[in-house]
Amino acid sequence: MQQTETLTADPYKEFMHFVEKHPICYYIIRSAIFIQVLKSLQSTKDLIRLQMAFPHVEMQDLEQILELLLKAGVISHFRAGGKDFYYTNQLGKKFLELYEETKTKLFGKTSKGT
Repeated sequence: MQQTETLTADPYKEFMHFVEKHPICYYIIRSAIFIQVLKSLQSTKDLIRLQMAFPHVEMQDLEQILELLLKAGVISHFRAGGKDFYYTNQLGKKFLELYEETKTKLFGKTSKGT
């Protein structure tokens, strides 16, 4: 189990291992808007609040982003009061944590907003 210790000691290696286990996440890290939407869902939002947070993104595109994030397993959703609500789940939080640690390691201090 030497490899497991190495993976947890190096955020970059752990992040790459995470993406290898969840290959769909590769598409998420390639797009700033996917990361921004995922970060915004750390507090639960419905589609209307999400669209207000990203007014420059067409509703159809936003729905496709949510569909991919759901397929990747990094967000979850529930329906209440006739509305769909979305939020970053535990896997998504781990993904974001590793993403930020890797970004910091590779590029130095980064802002939490991007």
